[in-house]
Amino acid sequence: MIPILRALRPKQWIKNVLLLAAPVGASLEPSSENLLLVTKGLIAFSLAASAGYVVNDFKDRDNDLNHKEKATRPFASGELGGAHAFVLITTLMLFSFLLSFQLSLNFALCTFGYLALTFSYTLWLKKVPVIEMVVVAGGFLIRALAGAVAVNVSVSKYFLLVAGFGSLFLISTKRLAELKNYNNNQTRVVITKYSQRFLVTVNGISITVTLVMFSQWAFEVAKNSFWGQLSIIPVLVALLRYLWKSESTQTEAPETAIFQDQLVPVCGIVTLALLFLAIYT
Repeated sequence: MIPILRALRPKQWIKNVLLLAAPVGASLEPSSENLLLVTKGLIAFSLAASAGYVVNDFKDRDNDLNHKEKATRPFASGELGGAHAFVLITTLMLFSFLLSFQLSLNFALCTFGYLALTFSYTLWLKKVPVIEMVVVAGGFLIRALAGAVAVNVSVSKYFLLVAGFGSLFLISTKRLAELKNYNNNQTRVVITKYSQRFLVTVNGISITVTLVMFSQWAFEVAKNSFWGQLSIIPVLVALLRYLWKSESTQTEAPETAIFQDQLVPVCGIVTLALLFLAIYT
């Protein structure tokens, strides 16, 4: 069971917290019914994400043997095989769609779109420069949309831009770290097609648009609230701190790198608290 659990990559499920952003931003009443809807959405997307990870790890099992960390993955190490992959993918997708259809047809379409994008990335698009980064960012964007669809609320255009460009910022930072640490044994061949200058440019554009769009979103959601306007400061600090941290530490795994620096999570908590005060008081 331990190899199976590792194959699901539960640490990556934290990315699905993005589903909560749209309901909170829309000032959704925190009732038990709404909580149940959002919880179902989180579980459905976590299962779908794990299905994508299994497909990716099974397909890349031979290449992963050339990577010092990825070589320990269950499929690369031989702990799990093709039969395990088939059962896991089928089961995960089945339960993901069952939960999705319980919410709504539109939510099920979001889940299907996410899986289609993920599988296309794994099978073809991960080797195409630029497109591969945009596709990964698109996965986060679908998560944001799914959160709004789960509870049937409208989503701000500024919020979608924050989600999209914020994701692109993390991805370009990740690619930059991979490029700096690249050697002949690396498994992500597309890295060789990027230059450091290009990735730094993408990094700068994405962090700028993210901050500007968040500022617009904060003023739109919080209107004339002092707390909403104040939330721009911790977001700025978190973005710049992560950018600074990426210069000296590994950011190949953003979900881990974010928590390596205590200030970034603190900024996240402060931002959420300020937005809560702006929206619900």
